[in-house]
Amino acid sequence: MKMKFLFLFVWSLFASSATIYSQEYYRFYSEISVKNKEANGKGALLLAKVYYDKNISKIVQEVSFPEPKTIVMTDSASYEIKNFKAVKTSSIDRRLGIMKSTVYHLILTNDLSSYGLEKTGYKKTKVEKEKNTIFTTWEPPKKAKNVLGKIVIGTQNKKIIAALFFDKDDNLLSKQIFRKYTTVDGLNVPTEIYQVFYDENGKEKSYSLVTFKNIKINEKGNDNIYDYPLYFN
Repeated sequence: MKMKFLFLFVWSLFASSATIYSQEYYRFYSEISVKNKEANGKGALLLAKVYYDKNISKIVQEVSFPEPKTIVMTDSASYEIKNFKAVKTSSIDRRLGIMKSTVYHLILTNDLSSYGLEKTGYKKTKVEKEKNTIFTTWEPPKKAKNVLGKIVIGTQNKKIIAALFFDKDDNLLSKQIFRKYTTVDGLNVPTEIYQVFYDENGKEKSYSLVTFKNIKINEKGNDNIYDYPLYFN
C-alpha cells in the first residue's frame, strides 16, 4: 500500500492552477495499456479507456482486458461497477487530493514539467546540469522530513523525462521515466511512463509501463462517462 501511494502522494499537495491552461483544458481521454512485472518474472496486462474531467474530479476506466469492467476513482474511494451498482474496492484519504495529483490533471494544468512541486511545500535546494539534462532536487517541508524524502526531477527542453523518489534516509524508492512525447492541442503529453520500484536493498522488485494512445483533449460528448453516476445499494 505504501508503494501504491508513493506514485501518487507527491502530486497531491498543491492547489489547482489559476493559469490560462487550467481554464482552457479540462478533459483528458486516452486508450491505455499497463504492463506490470515483478522481479520473479510474474506479469500482468491491463487494457482500458481512461476519461478524466478536472471539473468533475472522477477518473473513469473502462477496462477491456483481462476482463471487461468499469472502475471509478474519486478523491475518497475507488469503486467497481457491478450490476449498475458501485462497490467500494478501496478507501482514499481525501486529504491526499488524488484527483488533482494525477498525470491527467497535471497535463491539463500544464504542471507536468515541474511535477507539480512548485505548488507544494517542497523547496528547490539544488539545480545541476549534466549534458542536456537539468536535474532539480526538491526537499520536503521540515514538518514532513521524518516521513518523506527528497525528489529529483530531470528535464530536457522544459519537459520532464525522469522523477526519482527517495525515503527519509536517502534510499531510492522509485523512479519514473517519461518518454515518447507528443503534442495534443498545444499540450506536451508523454505517451509512455516507465516506473521501477526498489526494495530495501536497492534492487528492482517490480516495474510498470503505461502507454497512451489516441489521446483527446477537451473531448465533446460522452458526458455520461466523464461524470459516471455512482449508485449504491
